[in-house]
Amino acid sequence: MTTPITYSKYDWKKRVSEAFDNTSIKELVTSFFADGYSANLTSGAMEIDVDTLKRYCRANSIPLPIRANLRDECKPKPLKKGIIRNPWGVKGKPTWMF
Repeated sequence: MTTPITYSKYDWKKRVSEAFDNTSIKELVTSFFADGYSANLTSGAMEIDVDTLKRYCRANSIPLPIRANLRDECKPKPLKKGIIRNPWGVKGKPTWMF
């Protein structure tokens, strides 16, 4: 029986690189972003935390994708028409509550 390879907490770069045929992390992230994938979907495919991916992008000057350029499956679903998340309604907080 072969023992499975275990990685420490901070070896995520090595683990992800080996999972994607020894592709460099920077090249992998930029290719995901160029194909229109969001940071959430990219981190999910790489099996890392979103904050870890964003920290890596900041450290290596990789710009995060613009929401307008994302694929349709990466964009959040719109709310039903008429549902407002503001508890005070469309006009905002009433002036008499100040």
